[in-house]
Amino acid sequence: MKICFGNKILTKNGYKSVEEISLKDQLITQSGSYQKIIGIRELNYRGFQYKLFTKFHHDGILIADGESIWVRNRFKIRGQIMNVEMMRKGIEEIRREDFIGMIINSNSRIPRFLANREEYFYMIGYFMGNGWLETYSDKFEIYFTISDWEVERKIGIVLPIRLDGYFWCENMQWYNILKDFVKGMPEWIQDLPQSLVKSFIDGYEKSMDCKKRNHLTREQAMGLQRLYLKIGRIVSVQLKNGLRIIKEPKRTVAFMDGNYVWYPITRIGMEEVNMEIKYLQLNGALIMENMLC
Repeated sequence: MKICFGNKILTKNGYKSVEEISLKDQLITQSGSYQKIIGIRELNYRGFQYKLFTKFHHDGILIADGESIWVRNRFKIRGQIMNVEMMRKGIEEIRREDFIGMIINSNSRIPRFLANREEYFYMIGYFMGNGWLETYSDKFEIYFTISDWEVERKIGIVLPIRLDGYFWCENMQWYNILKDFVKGMPEWIQDLPQSLVKSFIDGYEKSMDCKKRNHLTREQAMGLQRLYLKIGRIVSVQLKNGLRIIKEPKRTVAFMDGNYVWYPITRIGMEEVNMEIKYLQLNGALIMENMLC
């Protein structure tokens, strides 16, 4: 598959820019398993570049001419919705009536360094929404903005927080866990059981009630979108006033079927380019920008 620069690809260690991909990386496939990259080449490409958009992904995917991606289609016959099985389709044949897919994580495992306690994951979700870290000499401090006594109670079960302008505590073990949620989202969070994913999302959504809250990075927004799918909710990643936000539409034609969600393609762009691209040789599909290719 030819991959144009600019996309982010889902690996075993989270999303990486195409430019950062190496033979050491393992990519997540259409089955949810990991695959090794057989070969990588950089070459100069002169031809057409396609860009596909949906209403659910602010960042579209860039694909070179001659490649194919996984799609589905659905239509009505006498009022009854008919679904076409997923198939690979040449990029030049893609139409707006096609749906582009994404695998829904079906794993259910808890990392060894955390216990099966909903309060832990509620706190982590809340932290990603409005927490921050500070380090002074040998002190590792965790801070929160909290305006709800119930949130204070839940987080207080996990951390010995106290109020001094902000709620804070000193805890090196949790500091090392939470630092991965400052700008990103570690891949192990996607493998949690549904009940703990829901606790994480409950904590994140509760943090949105505060005036002071963190801005989502591109990686965090895509990670949240995947987590919502795991609990049966389809959300979009949007850009508002230059900031990424998560929004759940009241009505949508996107649909879930088994371990996949299918998004309607809303716009297809095409331009002639002369640029360097990275060619990845694989035995399966890969995921770019939360879309199966």
